[in-house]
Amino acid sequence: MQVDVNDAEFRRFIAHLRERRIPAKYLYAGSAAALHARFAIEYSEEYVDGRVDHEIATLLAAQGAAGPPRQICDIGPSNGAHTLQFLRRYGEMGGQVTRYLGLDFSEPLLRVARRRLEYVLPAEHAFGQWDAELLPSERIESWRTDDVVLICFLGNTLGNVDDPVGVLRNLRSSVREGDRLLLGVYATPVAESAGDAMRTYTHPAVRQMIKEPLTWVGVTDELFDLSVVHEPGAIHARIRLRESIVVKGIRFEAGEEIHCFTSRRFDAGLVADLLRRSGWELERWTREGAIDHLVSLARAVGSGRA
Repeated sequence: MQVDVNDAEFRRFIAHLRERRIPAKYLYAGSAAALHARFAIEYSEEYVDGRVDHEIATLLAAQGAAGPPRQICDIGPSNGAHTLQFLRRYGEMGGQVTRYLGLDFSEPLLRVARRRLEYVLPAEHAFGQWDAELLPSERIESWRTDDVVLICFLGNTLGNVDDPVGVLRNLRSSVREGDRLLLGVYATPVAESAGDAMRTYTHPAVRQMIKEPLTWVGVTDELFDLSVVHEPGAIHARIRLRESIVVKGIRFEAGEEIHCFTSRRFDAGLVADLLRRSGWELERWTREGAIDHLVSLARAVGSGRA
């Protein structure tokens, strides 16, 4: 079996599997990275969903006399499809990006993003691998100038991590006081639209993405059933094994469940609390009800980077 992640990362993946859980970041690594690259081409219309206009409008409405930041650090550009829209719209609305840094857990997707974005990036651009769930990054400090940096943390990436406060603290520790964070998350749906969020997970491509990390270790479709359930504040995906199997020395019994991922939903109060607890001061937030999307702009405050 060939796995497109480094040996240390694969060992961490196996350790998680031993605990019967797969963090969402592994939906973007290994063979799953190739799926995301393909989806950006096959389902390009799915990426044009109104989120970019919402993000840009929230950011520009709060800009000061200096105008929107010219340095952008993009956390989790993935296949680059969303970032491409964002940068184009940013320029159309008066923003000027002079420096760009893309940081992602998945090195294969960084290569995909680099190819997709090469025609819209400023001359001063760079990419690097970073797992924001593990520790702060020194890469931002070595890349930046003294001007304000805008950290873009979009696409509900915060909703997919195990410890949202820990990740926000790692971000805070990676930047300087006064830097800005543009955070985009999925909002807790109103009752009428709750079913829309669940329908996303009936799409064959999405279900394939959820199951893909298991193919790294030879667990094929016929060995398990996948269920996706909506619980208050989150959507959870789990698989239930149809028979007993041994995976990398780990024995799983028939009927056992493996937790595949959690995708959280947020309201404004929860986002404000998470930001406050992690060294960020909320400056503005807006919600776009038609797409259940919440965007917040925050400022790095207090102790963080020395």
